[in-house]
Amino acid sequence: MKKLKIIHLSITDWGASLGGEHFYAKMWYTLNGERKALELSTILTAKDAKRLNEKDKEEYYQEGESTIRFNTIDDIVDEALSQSKKLGLEVDLMLSGSGGFASVSEPLWSRDKKIYKRIKELYDKAEEIGWYSHPKYPEKLRDEKMEAIDDEFNSILETGIVK
Repeated sequence: MKKLKIIHLSITDWGASLGGEHFYAKMWYTLNGERKALELSTILTAKDAKRLNEKDKEEYYQEGESTIRFNTIDDIVDEALSQSKKLGLEVDLMLSGSGGFASVSEPLWSRDKKIYKRIKELYDKAEEIGWYSHPKYPEKLRDEKMEAIDDEFNSILETGIVK
């Protein structure tokens, strides 16, 4: 039994904006007992620089430049793992969000696939019942279901054990 070492990723999706097709991310972690945040960045490939220059109709972007724009969530997870290693952080689990809530969060990566799978199932159940506010379920039943989901989620985080 061990408490999981968790990194939270706050991801902003500009895909819904006019012409937007990228993500930004901030990594939240604890180092020496202190909560910290790091804006993630990546290096532009020649292909990405060319695509962005064509899209923006200018020659602004260059291969090898640092950018805070990511093409995919997987790219963000990869960069977060890389930064974690550079910072000397052990990571068992990455969750979406800033970590300010005790409610189930969407898993983005886990060292243990059983933990990832179970947290994803809990997250999907919460989505299905509408979290704490869905008119489909009576409030008491909905709250009981969410409390059970959150209790199991927090138990996994505290123990690293999937029941």
